[in-house]
Amino acid sequence: MAELIREPGPDTVGADDHVRAAVADTFVHNLRLMHAHVPGKVDGDLLLFTAVLGKHEEHPSGDVWQAHTTGRVINADLQCVHYEMNSATALAQVGGVITSHLRRATSR
Repeated sequence: MAELIREPGPDTVGADDHVRAAVADTFVHNLRLMHAHVPGKVDGDLLLFTAVLGKHEEHPSGDVWQAHTTGRVINADLQCVHYEMNSATALAQVGGVITSHLRRATSR
């Protein structure tokens, strides 16, 4: 895969050799990190955001995160597809959910 990134192609239009090499090196580095990582456990609740538009039944549910927390997994559905989760519209939804949860937590 890293070799494919180094080659000029439609996804690398306008990128010079230096940029393509940096992307390839980052890809390889991230693979190493991913394989070496041993996940820990969060001591508390986990607020999970799920992009629900275009989500298929075979995609994992938020339950897969339960093993990574001592608390609850609280899911908040976002009305977007996954690749739009960092859009202004989705982030406005995220901000509202976080604000609501923080207000409830501080009023206890």
